[in-house]
Amino acid sequence: MRKIFNIQILIVLLLLVSSCDDWLDLTPTDKLSDKVVWESEASADKYVNGFYTYLHQYGQFGDEQFEGSLTESLTDAFKYGSYALGHKAGHPNNYVFNPTTVTPASCFYDNWNDGYDKIRRMNQFLNSMEKYSTFSEEKNTLLEAQIRFFRGFMYFQLAKRHGGVILYTDLEEMQKDKERSSEKDTWDLVQSDLEFAIQNLPKEWSSSADKGRLTKYAALAFQSRAMLYAERWQVAYDAANEVINSGEFTLVDDYANAWKGNNSESILEFQYDQSGPNHRFDRDYVPLSDGYDFGAFGTPTQEMVESYEKADGTKMDWTPYHVADATRPPYEDLEPRFKASIIYPGSTWKGNVMDNSVNGEYGTFMAYRAQPYSYGHTTTGYFLRKLMDESLIDVKGKESTQTWVEIRYA
Repeated sequence: MRKIFNIQILIVLLLLVSSCDDWLDLTPTDKLSDKVVWESEASADKYVNGFYTYLHQYGQFGDEQFEGSLTESLTDAFKYGSYALGHKAGHPNNYVFNPTTVTPASCFYDNWNDGYDKIRRMNQFLNSMEKYSTFSEEKNTLLEAQIRFFRGFMYFQLAKRHGGVILYTDLEEMQKDKERSSEKDTWDLVQSDLEFAIQNLPKEWSSSADKGRLTKYAALAFQSRAMLYAERWQVAYDAANEVINSGEFTLVDDYANAWKGNNSESILEFQYDQSGPNHRFDRDYVPLSDGYDFGAFGTPTQEMVESYEKADGTKMDWTPYHVADATRPPYEDLEPRFKASIIYPGSTWKGNVMDNSVNGEYGTFMAYRAQPYSYGHTTTGYFLRKLMDESLIDVKGKESTQTWVEIRYA
């Protein structure tokens, strides 16, 4: 009798354990689980949408590329006015002038940890697709083509910084320690992923709801860029030539419109919205005249200005203007690209005629280190116009929404 009783207790306990397992096997409410992602094509598409933000993050309106600062500041074309570390306006100057801020373990241009975190997510998606997807082969291939593009995109970001890196193409591999692969093998993977995208992405999407998604031409254009870094000249040439010969893209008439979204030159872009996603590029670079107590983190230099030709194609002699007096250079004689890129003394910005000088003396401006931050002031005599949204009046109250054009036909 006692044995029977003990057996009954054991059976009850086993049932309770089984019930507890089911009870503990909860579906997360704060994120999509692997199984939920594959319950519908709409859920899978939403998951893939998250990878498109990489175009923003590594574009000039994001903050993964050089902490959000313009890399032109590492040349003589652009200058930031701050020296304070820990601030976007101060990073470039510290990077150049303060060697203690750059170590093997910490570099403003590094993306090692972030890159592999993103690659893990993409490998996880491909792994889950193989396990759970009940979609058609055509749908699975289309999803994989987008993921393979972004994995190639991320390995490109790693390769151009580090050369040969650790290669993971499977989720389980990422749990293991591996040695760095050769630079050749790394570029082979970039090329392979992009080739898969080229072969399987559509030339255009039929639904307006898919506007902005990757296309065959976007993958070709990025393949051309990546293979230039890899020094695979023929592959780069062939990819670019296929885009050119497609007849799908034409040059815009006005250079100022080349950086606006949905134009005939745009091959790969990321679009924004006031409700999100959005960015703060205007807040970072607007002049003080915009009524915002921030901005003008960095400004174009005289060296950059002098790189432009006159409208007639000849070079301007700047020698008479290399003095701090009231002599104003004839900026109006310069080519249209200059006027579309730089706010210069005497130009109009949001209805205001800009001075950009100190006490009316052209060639003088706020000295570097005069203040910890150059908020709204120019340290070069110029402000940035290119990529800015002149129609955005309330810079303090609204976010920026101008499109980031990653690759254009030019």
